[in-house]
Amino acid sequence: MADHELTLALEIVDREGSPIAGATTQVIRNNSVLDCCSWPDRERHSDAAGLVDIPALSALPLPFGERTVVTITHPNFAEELVYRPEELPRDGAVVHLRVTLSTGGMLRGTVRGGPGAALVSTWKDADVPGCHDVVRQAQAADDGSFCLTGLRAGEHEIELSGSFVPTSITVVMPRDEPIEIETQPGVELTGTVLGEDGLPLAGATVEIGMHGGRQSSRVETGADGRFALAALPPDEAIELQARAPAVGEDEPVLLALMVIAPSATDGHVKLDARERRRLRGVIVNEATGHPFRGWTRVSARLRASSLLVFLPLGDDGRFDVLLPRGRYDIAFTAHGDLFTLGGIIGRDFVVEADQVDLVIRAHAAFDLAVSVRDAESGEPIRGAAAAGRVSGLLCEAFYGITNEAGIATLQAVIPGPMLLTVEAAGHQRWESEVLQIEVGQQPIEVSLVKRPVA
Repeated sequence: MADHELTLALEIVDREGSPIAGATTQVIRNNSVLDCCSWPDRERHSDAAGLVDIPALSALPLPFGERTVVTITHPNFAEELVYRPEELPRDGAVVHLRVTLSTGGMLRGTVRGGPGAALVSTWKDADVPGCHDVVRQAQAADDGSFCLTGLRAGEHEIELSGSFVPTSITVVMPRDEPIEIETQPGVELTGTVLGEDGLPLAGATVEIGMHGGRQSSRVETGADGRFALAALPPDEAIELQARAPAVGEDEPVLLALMVIAPSATDGHVKLDARERRRLRGVIVNEATGHPFRGWTRVSARLRASSLLVFLPLGDDGRFDVLLPRGRYDIAFTAHGDLFTLGGIIGRDFVVEADQVDLVIRAHAAFDLAVSVRDAESGEPIRGAAAAGRVSGLLCEAFYGITNEAGIATLQAVIPGPMLLTVEAAGHQRWESEVLQIEVGQQPIEVSLVKRPVA
């Protein structure tokens, strides 16, 4: 075993000390500054003696804002978590830990106007954002009553779906009193997907998302190209995205996009592939004038929507894509062997007619320095975490930790608008307004205020 790795040896028991077989463990790498985490991986299961070993965990202290979390779940017990195993006492390269699982709490209640509703309880940990869920399910009876079991202490988001608008509420456990959940009747919406020939297209996939990405689902068109949606919020924007397989393409191609409130329609919509327009062009290196060669990605975000579409491109800097008509924010990153290009094709970019001679000139990416000091003393802060996000466009983030001089280096930054966040132990979180980052950007100066002492 490498010096920088450790094994977490768990003994999993119930409150009587009896071993629990079949418990599932997973590992999450969490970054609270970036507000993101890795997907749970390295799934393992406890044996008949309740024992399970989780190897190859980091034995080194992690940078500020980062940590390892091991989740332990079982159908008959509430979840438990092991935080920062690298900080636990260990015998050589092994941490021995006994974990006791409880049966968890019970939540009773009634869904008004929603007999037969499906309920899902997701436990939320503010320190483990993003992909960490524990789902407990229950089905409401004909009188709307339900009972959720196995809920650990903490904040739970109760999500409901059925013959009504999908809804959710937040409940803090433990809770003795039953709850009542009111539901809102939904409306129906039908639609037709038309292909490039103007004829109804069978077998197309229509993805439906509530504005902001809170709920999502998908349906498939029938032989007549039609689809039907139920339980939609009448006055809230929904996002419709139609895709279908295409010859020579590995993934289904995008046919149509639409953001609309059901009450603003006559109850039927058309998603027409003929409404797409062609964007063809090349991305060139501003410094050399030559087409960029390397892996390239373009993202397009429909205005007034959270819908983000990644467009397929070639490896020679050239793109030839079909995009539904509309107004977009469009940006790209292009990664080569020695450097990265990045930039904005356009904010509020209008796709109304074909554009076949586009030339996008981009600068090579560069490193951005962030200087972090204590607001009171003016001294540099070592170990602060700085995270930058490209504002409103790409799912790109840049991350760095300050050195002894209080300097964090964000590598391969692309020009454009950025939101910057800086955190350090004992200090209040600092967040910027939208910063316009340019090539040759001077270091960004940040002063952190100490947290008040309780």
